[in-house]
Amino acid sequence: LNENKFEEAQKRLHTLKGSAGNLGITPLHQACVELDNQLKTGSFELQTLENWQAVFAEMMACLDNLPAQAS
Repeated sequence: LNENKFEEAQKRLHTLKGSAGNLGITPLHQACVELDNQLKTGSFELQTLENWQAVFAEMMACLDNLPAQAS
């Protein structure tokens, strides 16, 4: 988004939104929906981006805390 590549960012976000929805990760899915809707217009509100970043970071921290699977 720093380089104003809204179309590329929107495509990646759309994919993440679908994955989060399929996995039942509702907070991430909702944050993706909100940001995705804004990116489709070619702009976004900073608060929406910051909310998405916070939710994404929280979900990644949860994943980091999962036990490693034995091979």
